[in-house]
Amino acid sequence: MACEVEWHDYHFHLKHVDRPIQKLIVQKMWDGPPRPPFTFNPVHDLESLWWIWVWVMYFYVDEGGTMLPGEQAQAFRSLFPDYMPAKRLRYLVTSLKADVPTAFRDVLGCTEIIRGWLVQSYFGMETSLPPNYTHFLPDLTHSFLEALELAVDFAGDTKLYIPSEHRKRKKPESEEGNLLSAVSNKRNRQG
Repeated sequence: MACEVEWHDYHFHLKHVDRPIQKLIVQKMWDGPPRPPFTFNPVHDLESLWWIWVWVMYFYVDEGGTMLPGEQAQAFRSLFPDYMPAKRLRYLVTSLKADVPTAFRDVLGCTEIIRGWLVQSYFGMETSLPPNYTHFLPDLTHSFLEALELAVDFAGDTKLYIPSEHRKRKKPESEEGNLLSAVSNKRNRQG
């Protein structure tokens, strides 16, 4: 999920600028009419796709049956905690650490290219509120596709393996030694 959508607020408009003159300009701008309400835009979809890409890089390992290395597991838990809301904005606005398997590092570099384009687009769009995304969307979409193609080239014949700690799942209930699906359990209980 896109960070702004998660918080229902703009994160990249000029209120976050550190330079004093720009802060003064922003304060003067917002002394006037109230800020428009948050609205969803198509760039949020691209950011969501980017987060899926990042999830793949941090979830999988490059050798079958292995555990996630400690740094990769810690980064995964920070990026994708088991509770909501996830506080991932800091990972979007700064560079991701390369705590991924060596085989994925070049592909992760492609995610960094897109991260930079996303942030640049957000800052550019949100100089006016509501954001004007129409100017940035074509370039961002094109860049996203180019980075995906580059990532596929880098990946080559790399295989993704689910780490052993993610394979631990509760087994389905069984009846007389036969495993039953959830659907067949419901049928048996109903009639």
